Amino acid sequence: MNRSRYLVVLFLALAPLRALAANTEPDASTSPSAPPVDVLMHEFAKSPGLFARFHDEKQIALLTLPIVSDGTIHFTPKKGLARHTLKPTKQSVHLSGTTLTFWDGKKAESVSLKSSPALRAFADAFGMLLGADRAGLEKNFELVFDGDPKKTWRLRLVPKLADLGKILKEIDVRGDGVTVTTLTVREASGDASTSTFSEVNPKKVYTEAELNSIFKAPPGGP
Repeated sequence: MNRSRYLVVLFLALAPLRALAANTEPDASTSPSAPPVDVLMHEFAKSPGLFARFHDEKQIALLTLPIVSDGTIHFTPKKGLARHTLKPTKQSVHLSGTTLTFWDGKKAESVSLKSSPALRAFADAFGMLLGADRAGLEKNFELVFDGDPKKTWRLRLVPKLADLGKILKEIDVRGDGVTVTTLTVREASGDASTSTFSEVNPKKVYTEAELNSIFKAPPGGP
């Protein structure tokens, strides 16, 4: 599992995880005069759960055609994040706490996020973003926001940390209101991964049966 894939998975997983852990009491982000990026962060923090379908295209400099995959992502505060690739081969990722478990269709392995300071910094940054901690976020990233947080918008995160900059050039997130529509991870190497999301439900409530079957790598029975 390469660094780019880790970055994409961390965004999808830690964004809702950290948002739900944040204080969602009314604050300055609800004020009509609040900066647009603060309004967006405040809205993200209200999300109780998530379902979406994804279409990924990874552009690698040495390849003419992109590497393409399709699948689903699922989130709930009780079980964390599950990402299941359905095509071209079945793979699964499950994030619970600081442990990321990856199943490649044959075997599963777990990785602690604590083992990589750069990846941990990335994870903390999204927690700050969705927890409305703009000051903390700007210690590690430059924020470039365009658009209307209630309509269509674009948010670019450009690393300030040297170690993170060795891996990542920028994260380019685009959305419509609370719905993230695309996520592009541009690596320092020149490679790029773009995830396009559809059927996004930021208010998904999972049944007990779904919790027990979906939130694992690989997914399935009890």
